[in-house]
Amino acid sequence: MSINSSYSAAANPVVVDTVQEHVVDTHGKTIIQQYHYHYYNTDPATDVNTQPKSQPDAIPSVVQPTPTKTQPIPKMAQSRFLTPAQVIDKLKLDGVRKSKLTLDQTIILSLFAGVFKGIAGSISMIIGGNNPEMQKNNPGAQQLMFGIVFPIGLTLTIMMGAELFTGNCMVLVLGLLSRKWATKKFIKHYYHFSKNILLSFTFNMIGAFLVSYFFVYQTHLMSPNDPDAPYWIKYAMKLAETKCSKTFGSLVLSGIICNMLVTMSIFIANAATSIEAKIIGLWPGITVFVACGWDHSVSNSFFIPLGMLYGANVSVSDFLIGNLLPVTIGNIIGGSFVIAGLMYFVNDFRAKNKKLVFESISKIWKRTKQASQSVNSFAMSRSISETELENSNEKETLI
Repeated sequence: MSINSSYSAAANPVVVDTVQEHVVDTHGKTIIQQYHYHYYNTDPATDVNTQPKSQPDAIPSVVQPTPTKTQPIPKMAQSRFLTPAQVIDKLKLDGVRKSKLTLDQTIILSLFAGVFKGIAGSISMIIGGNNPEMQKNNPGAQQLMFGIVFPIGLTLTIMMGAELFTGNCMVLVLGLLSRKWATKKFIKHYYHFSKNILLSFTFNMIGAFLVSYFFVYQTHLMSPNDPDAPYWIKYAMKLAETKCSKTFGSLVLSGIICNMLVTMSIFIANAATSIEAKIIGLWPGITVFVACGWDHSVSNSFFIPLGMLYGANVSVSDFLIGNLLPVTIGNIIGGSFVIAGLMYFVNDFRAKNKKLVFESISKIWKRTKQASQSVNSFAMSRSISETELENSNEKETLI
């Protein structure tokens, strides 16, 4: 804090103090806050204009100061979003934090994430999957309606700090890449990161299934053939059968593009500096993957068991091996290798090693040049030895 005082010749005010304070705002930015304190002279006998000349340095009497706030002066221009490199640094720290969660913390937060995905699937099913006429006449609008409410699940997950498997495929890999690659320590770090991945995957599935069984199926105990049953029950059966009828390769590809969109949405949400911007940032990507029908392992753990509960022609092996396994493989590839790996390479590793390509090319050229020189020297020495051999043979012939 700094205080600057100035004296005025006028009777009121006679002293103005400027106080500067360094304040950290809600976004973690440091700003300089200024306050002006005006000291008013209420005693005319001590006014500076009526002071006796024998007392030129007399200090006027003052009362309590009246503060006047001015507008904050920003120390630096505050950006509304972080750059990709700043987001990478933020996610690396978040990945390390996640790896240090205890076993019970990880389990509880993973159950929450699965429950939130189940809640999102429920509202999507009731709103988007309950329109037979729209599905028949305008299936695109029906799919958009189904997908536009589904981001509620990821919104709750991010705001509540829950552990979502598909998001952790990016965040934990970035945290792992930020650690030193010493043999013993890296194995220890790898264990902690793998523990979080496995627990979040397992308990996400359990949380999503709990919502489908207890909070959807048990609250709507109806047969699909019941005339009073809502249409979304038949839609749930059809959706489960459709998802389990795809080939292994198509489900892997569907899982890749799905988790690319999910992790990009989480990336954009982490770039935002306000709650409103976070919500807006994650909404489009999630809406797109749901509307396009791409496969998300945690979401499928809600939709497919729900259809099975209502009588869909899907077995447990069809769900676990025919759908969940390839979708999970695709989700890991899309989140860990495509988004986390490439974004880390571009914004972190490559940015810190700007001469990497030039140095690699120069090393290759140097080694190629050395190899060609060694080949030329070997050929030259061989030709010299052959010439000497011929000369010696000629001499022997002459003798």
